[in-house]
Amino acid sequence: MCKLEEYGNCDEETREQEYCIFHKPDKNEIEAREFYKKFLERFRHRSEKVKIEESLGEKVIIRFVFEKDVNCAGYHFPKIPKDSNFSFEYAVFKGNAWFGGVTFKGNASFKGTVFEKYAEFDEATFEKMLILVGQYLIIGRGLGVLHLKGVQTFGNRYLNIEHCFLRLRLRKM
Repeated sequence: MCKLEEYGNCDEETREQEYCIFHKPDKNEIEAREFYKKFLERFRHRSEKVKIEESLGEKVIIRFVFEKDVNCAGYHFPKIPKDSNFSFEYAVFKGNAWFGGVTFKGNASFKGTVFEKYAEFDEATFEKMLILVGQYLIIGRGLGVLHLKGVQTFGNRYLNIEHCFLRLRLRKM
């Protein structure tokens, strides 16, 4: 049984192992691909093309839209494989988003991400770079304690975070 089953969000196919694919701490590249594939299947995202403004002009991107709640509390996000199209950049979370206790092994970019409802990052660990930059990043509440080990970028005149950094810890590597 998955050692982190108390979160109640295990992968059904792998929950009988020591860790399900979502909670497994150290994933190899094959497991990383499986993780991101299952993540998108589980949270039934849709993709949409949008135009964004960048310093060099307008650009068309494909972003993920999550219509329902996303509960990935306790997940261990591996480094995103190079040939993967997974990204939280410019994503839209229309429901609640729970990232409490997660670990991001690679860079975690929430550039341009919109959280329309509750977003929780309490006790989240970012081992590389965390990017919270974007014209549309809005988080109502819930960042709580963040463990930031790598480089962090927080900035943009439109960044709106209220009641978020309750107990922010920055650790130098």
